[in-house]
Amino acid sequence: MKTEQVEASKVFRAEKRARRKKIHILYLIPSLQTGGAEIQLLSLVNGLDKQQFDVTVAVFYRRGDLGREFESVKDIRIVYLEKKNGFDFFFLRNLADLLHNDYFDVIQSYNVSARIIGLFFGRFYGVPHSILTERNARPVYSSPGSRCYFFLENRFFRHADLVVANSMAGKNFVMSRKTPEDKTRVIFNGVDEQRIRITRPADKVRKELGINGCAPVVGMVARMVPQKDHETFFKAAKIIAGKYPDAHFLLIGDGPELTRMKVLAKRLAIDASVSFLGNRPDVANFVNLFDVVLLTSQKSEGCSNALIEAMMLGKPVVATRVAGNEDFIQHGTNGFLVRPRHPEDLAELTIRLLGDKALRLRIGRCAKEMAVSEFSQEQMVKRYEQTYFNLIGKHRRHD
Repeated sequence: MKTEQVEASKVFRAEKRARRKKIHILYLIPSLQTGGAEIQLLSLVNGLDKQQFDVTVAVFYRRGDLGREFESVKDIRIVYLEKKNGFDFFFLRNLADLLHNDYFDVIQSYNVSARIIGLFFGRFYGVPHSILTERNARPVYSSPGSRCYFFLENRFFRHADLVVANSMAGKNFVMSRKTPEDKTRVIFNGVDEQRIRITRPADKVRKELGINGCAPVVGMVARMVPQKDHETFFKAAKIIAGKYPDAHFLLIGDGPELTRMKVLAKRLAIDASVSFLGNRPDVANFVNLFDVVLLTSQKSEGCSNALIEAMMLGKPVVATRVAGNEDFIQHGTNGFLVRPRHPEDLAELTIRLLGDKALRLRIGRCAKEMAVSEFSQEQMVKRYEQTYFNLIGKHRRHD
């Protein structure tokens, strides 16, 4: 009897979907904490044509740093599923009720736990199309549970209608997990120019931070997690400070490694030249101070929002030569690549850039040209919109 009710409900929802003109999309994401997936989803739902799309964002855990920004987007619905830590029956019931009572054409899931849950629940409740997003280029194990999720995903990935990666390296990673190539697509990140708008003069920001007006500034925007390898940043900073004693180092981002990095900076005797700024809504005002932008990821990056935003601001970048970064940084043309976990190499190139203003300007100009042409919010949104049209068979075209 229960099975018959579920099947009847699926038929009813399918009939109602057929009568609607808009495409109804459910985005499923664990939280709205500041992170690459969350920022990209924010850009996407901001840019989608609301005349053609109904948008619902379902979030496992309540709020987060970006909660207010999501809630301020016009014509979208935010649903908090009120998940508690560990297994939570009531969270699953909330998600089931959402899928049972509404009529979604597409469910698109972000991050590992949401992908498995979204794929399973979407299929069970008759959502016609399931999209998974992959933002990494290799496995990233943040906990014992993530290893279990990865093991399960290897068996379920290929059952999605489409897997969208944000880099060519990410696409190769997806295909290595037995997902057919015709079920994969690359859509690069898109930067919302409002997020990188400069709202305060650089001299005032310098003054607030106590940075001398002529002192070189080197910085990095990244979560304080082992994958980002801030230790290499600080070891390079020690070398750079030997050449430029007045240099200042800015770190934007928060995470479990913060305390250890503060201890390391003190041990290296550079703590007086370091500012830990945590998560900031006005990141661009600080990146605007950077003479050189670093990124020290030790394994892979996917498509780094922080690097793209810095390049859009015309900043020269030095990043590690890992999967993802190599997709868009051409060494010596629009940035520089170094071996992971080699602070000497990182410091050498940074010192070279700090000592050559013409080189900084040339690299920064090329970086901006590439970023603006390839990573605009408008392009990213159009690619997703066309993906949705193609996936559900409407094949509409943009003017």
